[in-house]
Amino acid sequence: MILTEAGDDWSSWSRSYSTPGESFRSPSPRRYVQIEARLISDSPEAAASLSQLSLNVVNPIALTAPGEIYPREARPGVLEEFRYFIRPRFDL
Repeated sequence: MILTEAGDDWSSWSRSYSTPGESFRSPSPRRYVQIEARLISDSPEAAASLSQLSLNVVNPIALTAPGEIYPREARPGVLEEFRYFIRPRFDL
């Protein structure tokens, strides 16, 4: 994935996260976040999967932000680009 020229709301990619629960490494506060996940399996009999993605934020403006990924499936051995859509629910 290639980022366009960094503006006020974007920084360069952070180092890779290798264990669950690691602290967010990008500069904060930021209005946007972009995530790249590479799902790799060394076995042709086993598929890599991503079952959960979560970002913990301090003082969020939304109560919840459920999301969905499209497309829901990928073809083996083919680089796929996915879109993650969120539907925030704000405190009214």
